[in-house]
Amino acid sequence: MLTFKHLKYPIARLGFSPDGGTLVAACNEDAHLALCDTANQSVTTCDSFLEAGILSFAFSPNGKILAVSGLSGSHAVYSWPDLKYDPGELSMDRVVNSRLYYDFDDDSDEAEVDETSITDLVFVPGRKEAALAMAGSDLQIVFPRGDKVPIRVAVSEHSHLAWSPDGKMLAALDRELGKITLWRFKARLQPDLAIVQYDLPSPCASLAFSADNSTLAMGHLDGIILADVRRRTGSFSVLKGQLVGVNKIAAHPKELVLASASRDGTVRFWDMKTQRETKCFDWKIGPVSAVAFSPDGMRCAAGGNRGQIVVWDVD
Repeated sequence: MLTFKHLKYPIARLGFSPDGGTLVAACNEDAHLALCDTANQSVTTCDSFLEAGILSFAFSPNGKILAVSGLSGSHAVYSWPDLKYDPGELSMDRVVNSRLYYDFDDDSDEAEVDETSITDLVFVPGRKEAALAMAGSDLQIVFPRGDKVPIRVAVSEHSHLAWSPDGKMLAALDRELGKITLWRFKARLQPDLAIVQYDLPSPCASLAFSADNSTLAMGHLDGIILADVRRRTGSFSVLKGQLVGVNKIAAHPKELVLASASRDGTVRFWDMKTQRETKCFDWKIGPVSAVAFSPDGMRCAAGGNRGQIVVWDVD
């Protein structure tokens, strides 16, 4: 097990680099990224150049881009692993700086500027395009040269996104309204109409698709909900076990295993087929606020509210 104690703020998000050698950590209260070298057990910090705290970051599938988004529409794009600022790799400027949305009750063609944040960004699996969730605006599929495909849905300040591993479904969470919308995509990333909309029983904080694309997991304050996305219904099943305040969830990239990070200080593994808990870890780092699997599924990482991070072998 590796332990990193460098950060002074609660860990809001964790993610491994595509080669699994670096664990990236972000805090909402800080505009720096922490880069944890899992081989040398060292930590370096990188200025994200954002105006405020970091809300989201994502690696492109080819491992050459690291995109970061934050409050007030701030964002940065780096080439990886040299971390050179390179907005040309993913032209979010054209989308973010114009950030247009339309009043559908008005016949006017004029657009209004939305001065809100990019609350989440996720790359389309296997492609260079990224999906952006912009508070108070439409979801956008952004292409490297700056073109975009809008998805007409208003999202709140607390929205989150998740792509299915095959890149054919996108789930968007509107945390304030307690709704999740699911789209299935055709060729060229053109979305069908929303196929399912889920009304959640309690506030949800995290989304994850299973490795076989069949299940959408939703972590919320009272537990974890599973939805079979192969069915066009809003029916749920609930994981059974001791769950106290789930902050984040992460799906194993190859197996039907789900990890949950909870306020009770534990990380729990769940079998998504049997819907039963299989393992429980308590690394004594306080309430766990973030969790992530490495791309090969061999390691898991957890971050706590006290700024500590632990990395361990799954088997």
